[in-house]
Amino acid sequence: SCYEKYPNSEVGIQAQSILLQLGESTGDEVDLTARGEQATTEERGPYIMEPGAEHRFLWLIEGQVDISKVQIAFTEHNKEFHRFQKLGEQIVPLTGQIMRLVVTGLTDQVTAQTYQKALMKDPRMQAVSAGVTYKALVISKKNFTYFFKNKDVEGYEKFFEKNY
Repeated sequence: SCYEKYPNSEVGIQAQSILLQLGESTGDEVDLTARGEQATTEERGPYIMEPGAEHRFLWLIEGQVDISKVQIAFTEHNKEFHRFQKLGEQIVPLTGQIMRLVVTGLTDQVTAQTYQKALMKDPRMQAVSAGVTYKALVISKKNFTYFFKNKDVEGYEKFFEKNY
């Protein structure tokens, strides 16, 4: 395969990304950073970079917040700036102290990061997040499955800071 012939080249990394999206293992997983350096599972944890995969925006809110105001701010932002995208929103508890709001339907990493930046600059979001401890992250669909199942806020936050 292309990955086996050129494991550290841009083409090899793209080939591995496609194989991973199809659910096939290359046997030697690569952290898909800009440099294409190889990384073991121990170094990167259970998460992988999937720039072309569907992503989600993840807003983790710690402490007390008026969820209805948060929902309204997200809905108004999405109606005004993303009305032609099929975005879904969901707010549910993650742990006893952390609520999570997830926006689904972001086509890839760049779209998700653009959404994240625009949303966090929106005055409505700034108003509902004032005085609240939160984390605004983007996450691929596959990584989200592991994150949600294991409630791995700390592990994903480290991966996010290193790779996004």
